[in-house]
Amino acid sequence: MTNIRSYWWIAGAVLAGAVILVAFQFSTTNLEYSRYNPDWNGTSAFFGLIEAHHGVELRSAAQLAGREGSMLLIIAPRGDLTPDERLRYREFLSSGNSVLLADDSGRGNGILSALGSSLRVTPGNVSSADREYRDPSSVDAFPAGDDPLVNGLHTVCLNRPAIVSGGSPMLGTSILTWVDQNGNGRLDGGEALSRYSMMASEKIGNGTIYVVSDPSIFINGMLDPAVCEGNRELINRILTGAPNGVMIDQEHGMTGSEDGAIQLVNLMKGTTLIRATALLLTALGVIAVYRAIKKRGGT
Repeated sequence: MTNIRSYWWIAGAVLAGAVILVAFQFSTTNLEYSRYNPDWNGTSAFFGLIEAHHGVELRSAAQLAGREGSMLLIIAPRGDLTPDERLRYREFLSSGNSVLLADDSGRGNGILSALGSSLRVTPGNVSSADREYRDPSSVDAFPAGDDPLVNGLHTVCLNRPAIVSGGSPMLGTSILTWVDQNGNGRLDGGEALSRYSMMASEKIGNGTIYVVSDPSIFINGMLDPAVCEGNRELINRILTGAPNGVMIDQEHGMTGSEDGAIQLVNLMKGTTLIRATALLLTALGVIAVYRAIKKRGGT
């Protein structure tokens, strides 16, 4: 009877450990831009690069205090700043840091306004004859200006980008570009060819704001396309350009998006009681195994 109880303890501990390991190691999501999404539209590969460069995930504006020479990334913004956050973000900029916002929806304009920037994102069906794929909305962008982030870059491939207005242009389209108002993939009457800004910068006090009109340059499927040498190089420059590294805003960017399963896993990671329970179960399992082995050795 004692042996049966010991084996039940062992089985229970092993099962609990297996459940915990599965939850921690294999929980994923299909939410667009989420760091927990390993599919083509997620940013799991990009976060692997962030970790390799010792980047910091921003969960609270208080983490910005005391930073100098850092860059804050806001990818696919999903909400505005609170009054307290506005003060902290402005202090972050005035301390000589930079903010890079990647947006194609226009939802980031509230953040830009709160930071005192004149840069704006205007959504539109930007299309171009200069593209790497059949879809005219897969627009090629080229360096414009001499900012170190883009100077000398090869072609950067974009996917359904918006238009950036204001500031100093950094990436732009060719003249063979138009806004496809009716979505038919062709240049029609009333749709004029023009050059459009895809990335621009603006000095705010001692800091700099960068705006990219396409957050999808950070997703797995666009991170390193073979035909677009500039994509990976641009990402590398973003991650290494700031002397004191990068931070990525997980509160205001869609990279921090979580569904129910991921929220549970993160709760497990951050909750002392659950971690303590897991450790207790593991310890009980070890004790049960030790007792079973000792009992067998004594018989």
